[in-house]
Amino acid sequence: MDYQALGQRIKQHRKWLMLTQEQAASAAELSTSFYGHIERGTRVASIATLLSISHALETTPDALLLDFLLQVPKKGAIKKHNNGYIQAVAQFFDG
Repeated sequence: MDYQALGQRIKQHRKWLMLTQEQAASAAELSTSFYGHIERGTRVASIATLLSISHALETTPDALLLDFLLQVPKKGAIKKHNNGYIQAVAQFFDG
């Protein structure tokens, strides 16, 4: 797993919600320092921590974990994002 890429996706989701690291860390019930390390990829998040972060960022763990979801949609583009997500998942399972 590329923890720096995971951290980048977490950061993108946080910024899309216009949250500071402090706000996101508080919502995920983490210290700001630990949350910052996760975004930089210098610490590894447990599954429980990843669930807390995804909940705080109003997303799902798979959206943070899957490399093909690197681009966070712009506001108003959720429908397009979901269609792309469905297509990417279908391609993944079809082979």
